[in-house]
Amino acid sequence: MRDLGKKLSKSWSLGGLIEEAIAKPDSADKRVQLVKLGHDICQALQAGPDSALMTACLAKFNELSKLPLPEIRARIEKNTEEAALIARQFGADDASRFIKKDAVGEDMPADEPFDKKQLQFQILQDISSHISSQINLNQLFEMVLEGIHRGVEMDRTLFMLLSPDKQALNEKFSLGWRKPVPEQKLRILNSENSANLFFNALRQTEGVWQFPEQHPALYTPQIVQQIGRHECFIFPIRAENKVVGLIYCDHSIHGLPLTRDDFIAANHFAKQAHIGLTLYCMKSH
Repeated sequence: MRDLGKKLSKSWSLGGLIEEAIAKPDSADKRVQLVKLGHDICQALQAGPDSALMTACLAKFNELSKLPLPEIRARIEKNTEEAALIARQFGADDASRFIKKDAVGEDMPADEPFDKKQLQFQILQDISSHISSQINLNQLFEMVLEGIHRGVEMDRTLFMLLSPDKQALNEKFSLGWRKPVPEQKLRILNSENSANLFFNALRQTEGVWQFPEQHPALYTPQIVQQIGRHECFIFPIRAENKVVGLIYCDHSIHGLPLTRDDFIAANHFAKQAHIGLTLYCMKSH
């Protein structure tokens, strides 16, 4: 059987079309041109719906799609509204205003109280819908991390993928981390004399709730340097009875205590990741 780690690492690579659009923005491929045009339209929206940049985008869209200009404008407006709404639902008000300047409107006032349970339910619905169709692993874990980060209100959330040789955990997605170099990826090695916080969690069959004062030996110099010494939840992620990575989350920025309800909710999202991975592997055989 092919090595599961290598198979999943390949599956998590950047999609071919997007990768081609980034590498060859001047390609004659119509699909690549549409991806680039989508980026240009986002910039044109900031310049204004009647700007010269938007006029040029509309003309290009008309050339590629053969749709009439009024329909193109209506589609852009509809998709912009939907994107801003999704951003607000995930608590990203700043992003929603960037997408659409008047994004905070009557349907969702700025001072409306945050309903954590409702947001959890919405994200779980999205995950269930996704794993019942064609599963994209990037999208699956982005939704799971959003569910934990936004829905359970974790300060920092992280998904790490185990290397094929099982000697390193490499950051795949993270939310809320205040890194000196934002694009720098976290990497934890299995190179210490005793198991550290992360590799100890990989040995567990279920998620763990760790306290620095109760398990000081797990907070090795490598962990303290890269992660810190914080109370946290860690959930091992498995597929085909093999551990493939983990999800970590904490309240390290605001210092609020973690609760049993937090653990149960975060664990539920981690279980969705396990279900999605299991279905993905079944469909891949």
